Amino acid sequence: MADSDGEEVNNNSSSQHVTIINNNHSNIHRELAKNEEYEKALTKFEQEEAEQRKNFEKKLTDKRTMLIQTTMEEDLPKIKARCEAESFRQKKNVDEEVEKLIKSMREQFALQAEQMRTELGRKIEQMIQAKKQKLEQDKQRLQAMLDNELETKRKLFEAEVERLNRVTTVTNDDVDRRDFVKKIMVNYKNFPDPKNLADESGMKRYQVTINKQSIWAGKFCIIYRAQYQSQSCYVKIVVLTDRSVRYKHHVNQSTKIRSFLCRTTPEQPELQHEAFVRVYDIFITDLKVYTFMEECDSQNLMQRARKGFISMDELRKQMFIILSALEYMHQRAFAHLKIRGESIIFDNNNNVKLAGFGNAATYFDSNTEKFLRLPPFDSKHRLLDNHFPPEVFEEPFDPQLADVYSFGLLIYMMTNFVSNKKFTREDWRYWTIIKLDSISDEKTRSLIHATTNLNLQKRSKLFDIRKLPYFTQ
Repeated sequence: MADSDGEEVNNNSSSQHVTIINNNHSNIHRELAKNEEYEKALTKFEQEEAEQRKNFEKKLTDKRTMLIQTTMEEDLPKIKARCEAESFRQKKNVDEEVEKLIKSMREQFALQAEQMRTELGRKIEQMIQAKKQKLEQDKQRLQAMLDNELETKRKLFEAEVERLNRVTTVTNDDVDRRDFVKKIMVNYKNFPDPKNLADESGMKRYQVTINKQSIWAGKFCIIYRAQYQSQSCYVKIVVLTDRSVRYKHHVNQSTKIRSFLCRTTPEQPELQHEAFVRVYDIFITDLKVYTFMEECDSQNLMQRARKGFISMDELRKQMFIILSALEYMHQRAFAHLKIRGESIIFDNNNNVKLAGFGNAATYFDSNTEKFLRLPPFDSKHRLLDNHFPPEVFEEPFDPQLADVYSFGLLIYMMTNFVSNKKFTREDWRYWTIIKLDSISDEKTRSLIHATTNLNLQKRSKLFDIRKLPYFTQ
């Protein structure tokens, strides 16, 4: 029983499998039938599409043919007319476009020009304002400069007025002498100034050489052998670095005075005075003054007197020559202002000479025809200025009376060196302290008293000294 049930179950399963298989076959056949129909439809569609394309190409070909035939049938004049019309139309269009473009460019240009005009106007306005401000600043600056200049001129004018009011007490009403001095001043002003050079090398073009063989050396100057245009000579070199500001500012005038008085020319080969030292040329640099002059002895009057190389008679003769040279200078309104033993030298023939023109000055005003006082010295050098009278450092002074004092003091010093064996170095150092009792000779003592009197009213005048017994007897 059980076996029969199992067989029945197996038979049922087999029949089910067969049924499923048959169904699958049927589905497959149906799918295949559908694919065949799709293939047929696709083939038919492609055939129809090919037929339509062929018909379209045929119609297009026919249209082209008809168009060509129609075009070929038209007359050439019509074609030309149509082309000309088309060309005219295109040209007109181009002209219109060009006109529009030009109009647009003009508008843009006008707009840009207006903008540029506005910008330029603004810049010009700014420039005008800047110029106005600069002009105003320049005006204020120039006004300040003008005010300063006027103030300076006013002060100079007041100083000149004050200077002119301090006319020297030299009494000389001789009109002829004033005319003579005026002529001298004209010649002096027209006389060339000393040559100013950058340095010593600039003297080469003047055919001068310095041998650097020292003849004499001092604290402020040194003397060398030299050649001036093949002429053997000496050159005195003054170093300016240690000199006073007043001396440096005055060096051009003092050297010009020396050149003017000590010159010689082919027309005038002789010196103006026997006591002057011939000067060939003078050169000035920022640091030094070079004076080319004739050869002289290396010892000055101070050195000779201290060593006892001169007598009282020789001293008197030498002082008379120096006095004559001073008279010559003051007749022409030139003051020496450095009369001291170091300024008295000798040439190779033992003739006495007046040198040391470092303080020389003029004191005549050609415009007012007056002899003027000189301004006081600002300071006193303990060695270089001890030959001056006290008034030189205190107030505007009479240069002639100052030279008179220095001349009397010089005779006092030299007389003491020659005759007073008790005259010590201390006395020489403080030589402005005059002790008349140290002078034994009455005539000498009288001259010293007359020339070194501190009372200006009682001090001897320069042109009266030669009348004193010291020189007349």
